[in-house]
Amino acid sequence: MENKTMLNVKKYKSTDKTIYHAALQLRDVLLRQPIGKSIYEEDLTIEQDNDFYGIFQGEELIGTLSFFEKRPRVAQLTVFAVKQEFQRRGLGKTLVAFLIADLRKRRYRKIIVDARSEARFFYQKCGFTIEKGPVINQKLGVKDYQMKYVIEKITD
Repeated sequence: MENKTMLNVKKYKSTDKTIYHAALQLRDVLLRQPIGKSIYEEDLTIEQDNDFYGIFQGEELIGTLSFFEKRPRVAQLTVFAVKQEFQRRGLGKTLVAFLIADLRKRRYRKIIVDARSEARFFYQKCGFTIEKGPVINQKLGVKDYQMKYVIEKITD
C-alpha cells in the first residue's frame, strides 16, 4: 500500500514543460492508444491556456485533469487520466474534489464533461448527472455522455 502522505495535488500550466510532457504521455497511454490514436498527432495548441491539475506521488505525476472556460462561469472538464496502477484508490475523486473546490472559489457555477461510456459511473459517483447520451464523439469515434456538475445554483 502506498504512503498517502506522499501524495499531493497541485495546479500547473502547459508551460510547465516537464509536468506537461509527463501528462501527455499518461494521456496518450490511457486515452488514445486504446482507441488506436496518438495524442501527438492532435493540435495541442487548443489547450495551451487550460488550467491543469495533477496528483503526484513524490515528483511522479500519477493523475491529471484539465479544464477550460466553455462559457462564462462554466468549466469544461477535459483530459482526465490516472495511471492504471493507481486507479480505484480514490485518487480520481481527490482530483475532482480539488477541481470543484478551486472552481467554487473562482465563482464558477457549473462543470460540464463529455465522459466516455466506461467513465460515466465514476462521474456519477462524483456528483455529475447525465444530460445527454450516449452520443458519438466525432473527433475520437467513441461513445460519450454529456454530463454536468452544478457548483452553484442560479437563482433569479
